Amino acid sequence: MMKNKIYRSFEEIDTDLRILRLEKEIDRLSLTQQVSASVESLTPKNLLGGTWLSVLFKGNRWVNVLLEFGLGFLLRRLRR
Repeated sequence: MMKNKIYRSFEEIDTDLRILRLEKEIDRLSLTQQVSASVESLTPKNLLGGTWLSVLFKGNRWVNVLLEFGLGFLLRRLRR
């Protein structure tokens, strides 16, 4: 259980409010970064990175692009 803090001046209150605002901003930025990393890791290319398809198309950049486009197209079709 949290105990109520006793403040002796308005400066202490202001200091705590600034700290809480900064902590909130840090948490928001951290969450934004985590969401961006998650979205990046869920691209079709990254999802297939550890499968046998990555071995087949290791050096062919254009094949990877076509594969990613094709999988994206199929996923969009399946969602409808």
